[in-house]
Amino acid sequence: MDTHLKLLPTNGVELTDPSSFRRLIGRQLYLTVTRPNITYSVNYLSQFLQNPKSAHKDAAQRILRFLKGTFGHEIFLSSSNSPSFHGNTDSDWAGCPITRRSTTGYFVTLGNSPISWKSKKQTTVDRSSAETDYSALENLTPELQCGLILPKHLSSSDQLADVFTKPLGASQFGRLVGKLGVRSGSTAPT
Repeated sequence: MDTHLKLLPTNGVELTDPSSFRRLIGRQLYLTVTRPNITYSVNYLSQFLQNPKSAHKDAAQRILRFLKGTFGHEIFLSSSNSPSFHGNTDSDWAGCPITRRSTTGYFVTLGNSPISWKSKKQTTVDRSSAETDYSALENLTPELQCGLILPKHLSSSDQLADVFTKPLGASQFGRLVGKLGVRSGSTAPT
């Protein structure tokens, strides 16, 4: 998604057939199972399913163009994994301009292989960025299931979970998606 795009329920004109937008988002939600790099964008657009407008459909079609351009990208599962879980989590404090709720994102690996990821709007409005980050950590903790959590600070440039919480510039997005384990495996169809 465009880093400066802030969609609202009133953006654009009403669609004559909103079911086409709903089907498109449903198909894209299905793709998030194997394409973590579109998870944030699809989650963001899914909040407009009730009354979609032309700007929402344009953004969903941009995701389709991205998918076509990265057709051969796939998740890389390493054969030399260590048996340890690692998780990254982040949030954007009050990122929704409508509800002021934050978006939480997390990414879990087993060794170097990605096994779980999520982008989700939090259910409450947090009062500070620290509270938002603790809520994000609370969402990640059940995914790790190992009984020992060792939180560490990461700089924003190395934060893999940013892919699930906000739109990023092309270079930062590409660099982080590469670290997620999504790699080009074949060429796009002609």
